[in-house]
Amino acid sequence: MPENTPTVLQWLRFLRWPNLAIIALTMVLVRWTGMGPLLGNPGVWGVSHLAFAGMVLATLLIAAAGYVANDIVDRGIDEINKPGRVFIGRAMRIEQAWSLTAGLIVAAAVCLLPLVRQVGFYWWMTLYPVSAVLLIAYAFRLKCVPVAGNVVVSLLSAFVPLLVLSADRPALAASNLAPGTALISGFALFAFLASLFREVVKDLEDVSGDEVFGCRTLAVIARDRANLVAQGAAVMLLVAVLAFLVMWPLGGWLAWLIGVVGVGMPTGVALVRVRAARMPAEYARVSLLAKLTMLGGLLMLPALSGAV
Repeated sequence: MPENTPTVLQWLRFLRWPNLAIIALTMVLVRWTGMGPLLGNPGVWGVSHLAFAGMVLATLLIAAAGYVANDIVDRGIDEINKPGRVFIGRAMRIEQAWSLTAGLIVAAAVCLLPLVRQVGFYWWMTLYPVSAVLLIAYAFRLKCVPVAGNVVVSLLSAFVPLLVLSADRPALAASNLAPGTALISGFALFAFLASLFREVVKDLEDVSGDEVFGCRTLAVIARDRANLVAQGAAVMLLVAVLAFLVMWPLGGWLAWLIGVVGVGMPTGVALVRVRAARMPAEYARVSLLAKLTMLGGLLMLPALSGAV
């Protein structure tokens, strides 16, 4: 039986509201500031606002389902790594959590109906069920496979902007097809590298619980190597952003300013700190810097597209 009735704040933490907010913000900014300035006819999109809202909500629901499933499987590990924030088994029964997971996935499918009704079914829409399957597989198995779990989550992060690109690409002006695809694909690469860095850092933060329960992440079996992977992802991220700023024709001083302050500075500080980190609290601070890097990348997108 649940020990107490959860508060709204506990529910928000349980569903990882900051992560969900970043996902929603990513999709909105990619559509309106990344794709919007490149449309063939201003205001004429590849999918309607209703269909796009359904896409955003479906993405959030599937992500939330993945978080719930992960917490179900990881409840023993979480008792060690974050004992004060365990939700399942205290505020919610395991059976209820599984029902919630299934309900979120079904609700996501319903949210996609306006999209399918408007444009029909396209191959890229299979990313939704594929993502749901991968998140469940991550919770049960892939999380504890060295590097594999990190790569899966990072790929799912990269899928988010690519979904928006796939939906609205038909509405781009012919002359903007190549630059629009390059811009959003470049942002997807940014999302992949930023997520990879953060995921490896999170594994380093959670070593204690993972080790006790036999979850053989790279951080558990080779901590120094995991640290090097995290550093490598951060360095590749910095190089990729610098290369994009140099080569991208629409980038001006504002893109450079945001790139340096919003991406370069937090990533550089995180890179220095992750090399010296040893305690979970130190890795937690690095993880926060990784989130700031993600936000910096989002803010850079409007400047790169010419929206501002």
